[in-house]
Amino acid sequence: MRLMTYVGMLICSTTVMLSVAAQATMLKLNLIPSSGIFQNPALTPDPGPPAVIATDPLAEGGTATMSSLVWGEPSDESGINPDLLQSSLVLTSYHEIALSADGSPEKISQLVHNNNVLNPAAATLLSAQILGALGLSSTDGPVTDVFVNHNTLGLIPLADLTLALLASPDVADDLVPVGEESTTLISLFNLAYNETLNDSVFCIFGNPRGSFCDDFFLLSTEGGFPAFIELLIDGLPHELLIYSSFDETGASAEPGPSYFTGENASTTLYTFVRLNPLSVPEPSGVLLIGFLLVLLASYRLSRYIRKR
Repeated sequence: MRLMTYVGMLICSTTVMLSVAAQATMLKLNLIPSSGIFQNPALTPDPGPPAVIATDPLAEGGTATMSSLVWGEPSDESGINPDLLQSSLVLTSYHEIALSADGSPEKISQLVHNNNVLNPAAATLLSAQILGALGLSSTDGPVTDVFVNHNTLGLIPLADLTLALLASPDVADDLVPVGEESTTLISLFNLAYNETLNDSVFCIFGNPRGSFCDDFFLLSTEGGFPAFIELLIDGLPHELLIYSSFDETGASAEPGPSYFTGENASTTLYTFVRLNPLSVPEPSGVLLIGFLLVLLASYRLSRYIRKR
């Protein structure tokens, strides 16, 4: 009987260590089709070319959706836009992101602002929207109890926010598959653009990018940004953080909501996600306990065998 007890201890303690070693919680983020796009651009009432949106759902070898918004009548009056390029915003959203619960940042999109010199008498961009949607899933088990930390309402179920956005005229009511409202995160960013046209009267917000008169845009979304999301993956609590950064590694967060670009220059704003466990014992501590249990079981088993 004692032999079975010692063997049982050894098996149980080894199982603890193996389960911790294999505990690499994975969350998958999948871009919902027809999202990751610009929509609803509005221009000033001046004459000039219309804003143009172009979308490629199979960019970067089919791994991303690229949506571009181009506007303005180019000018080389200042001598710094000889190629007569329009201004543009180019959004690249990646189709699938796999996240480990170790807090490491993973890039989910990037937004490039190409700020070129435009004719001040022609129509320029006033506003637009960015529509994004991500499905949450995991190979470790079901994703449940997903809550979003809303900046005014506090912690609310993701399904409530998703259903509210699906009721908006700016979001197609069939964007989210039926029954997946509680695991689909919709982001509807309102973009307000400020074209300074190198007029000092409009440079009241300063020039953090160092040109004569930096242009900038503001991004705002329902619930606020950065986004904090709490969820259970196979019954274990985690926190998902979605934030923006000018750092390609995601090491720093950009608070927003204003993002500046110097004249005749480009800036790239990246969006990252991080997944962290909540209220879970430190793996090193659990491994130590498991290791001690293995030693104890091995010691008792060896003593039992010697006595026999």
